[in-house]
Amino acid sequence: MKKFRYFLYSFLFLAILVLVGFYIVPGGKIVYQQDFSKKYFNFLGGRGFFYKMGPEERLIDDNKMIGDPLYFYVRAPRSFSEAIMTIKYKISASSLAKNNYLNIETGILMDKSNWRYNLYPVFNNKLNEIFSAWSVVKNEDVILAQKNKKFSQLADFIEHNDFSNSAFYNYNLDYDYILSDYQAETDKTLSILNLQGSYSFYTYIKEEDLKIDFSFLNKNNNNIQALSIFVYYQNNLIFDKSLTADIFSSDSPVNFNLNLSNLPEGAYKVEIKANDDFLTPKLISHNSKLVFINRVWLSNLKNGLILWSDKNNFKIKSFSARCLDKVDINNEIFTVDKIYQQFDFTASNKTDLNKITSNSCGLLIENNGLFSFTEESFFNPILNKLAEDTDWDNIDMVVADYNQPLENDGYYTSEIKMDLQSALRDTDGYRFIISGPFLKNLNPDEYVEIKEIKIEFQGKTLMEKIKEMVGR
Repeated sequence: MKKFRYFLYSFLFLAILVLVGFYIVPGGKIVYQQDFSKKYFNFLGGRGFFYKMGPEERLIDDNKMIGDPLYFYVRAPRSFSEAIMTIKYKISASSLAKNNYLNIETGILMDKSNWRYNLYPVFNNKLNEIFSAWSVVKNEDVILAQKNKKFSQLADFIEHNDFSNSAFYNYNLDYDYILSDYQAETDKTLSILNLQGSYSFYTYIKEEDLKIDFSFLNKNNNNIQALSIFVYYQNNLIFDKSLTADIFSSDSPVNFNLNLSNLPEGAYKVEIKANDDFLTPKLISHNSKLVFINRVWLSNLKNGLILWSDKNNFKIKSFSARCLDKVDINNEIFTVDKIYQQFDFTASNKTDLNKITSNSCGLLIENNGLFSFTEESFFNPILNKLAEDTDWDNIDMVVADYNQPLENDGYYTSEIKMDLQSALRDTDGYRFIISGPFLKNLNPDEYVEIKEIKIEFQGKTLMEKIKEMVGR
């Protein structure tokens, strides 16, 4: 009986140690691993920690991704500061054959109010090709690839300060963008109506104030989220303001006047961070140059819309049946005839500035370029980003923060480091994304097979946390 009691106590003690290891992680590190090609779960490999992979219609055979994007959760027992993901995957032969540009990214949810993810590169076939064929200079994790070698190190390339024939991937370069021949037009204003949700834009100033008047409306009395305003110069935050939910009512706009003085000449990024219940009925810019970044969501329009973009390809969606309508892109007609469906439209003729018009009462319009509401207000302070529509005839330099995957027996293995310090962790854990934009048609012959994912979470140890608490 005593032996049995000792055995029982020992078993309970070990069980408690295992639970402490899983849920407290006193050493600050824990690894979860899942082989998705298997039809069962191994507890020691992470039973119950990887879950909710989907949506289901974008998966076949439980682990083949045929639609973009794919999401999954990892049920982490506590917060961590970093994650190292190792992902093993196969790209179908059909996908490799049909696509000249294949880009796969993964990332983690940062903000649930506007579903913002931080994305990290996994696989890029164009970079793999360039790194094999061009001259390559490596500076830590950043690679400079040159069609014809001109620079012996990355610092020389940056100091050269001519990036017109360069493309960048997963790399932000701080540089002084100067718009030649620009003169401030303080007697003119630019009015934009009925922007919905979050948005961001660039404006340009020279010997003038950065001055923009906003009118914000919270359409939902149950919405308790704040609206935040951020201003950046050369990727550095120089201003932020939060408007809390208690100052809004559903029928009364709140006015906010952004007015920043004594700033150096250059391009400034303004970001409005808000959930979809917020509307900007009116934005009045006292600065003549203003371009929206990647997306414009317009609603409750009475006179349709006119936009200009440096790209000729668009993802367009309507959220209301009464707003279904035709879209004219460079005098080529396309039709948005279903709500909640994303339409991919590309105009056959491309110009420096592509004109989009519609009589619709509201559309979400996206691409990887810039949008303006007048031809005169358009400018482009962004360095060329590596993309599907990159003009390779005019590119002879590529800068990328990218690690090529290893390949073995048709499977690729990529390792990705993620910063979790500001990542969202809720009752479901951390929410991850896998993005493959080339998977557009839910075609079972075109897929990315996710064979295995291993994630090592790293954070403070139990002793470090105790020391912090004692030191307060």
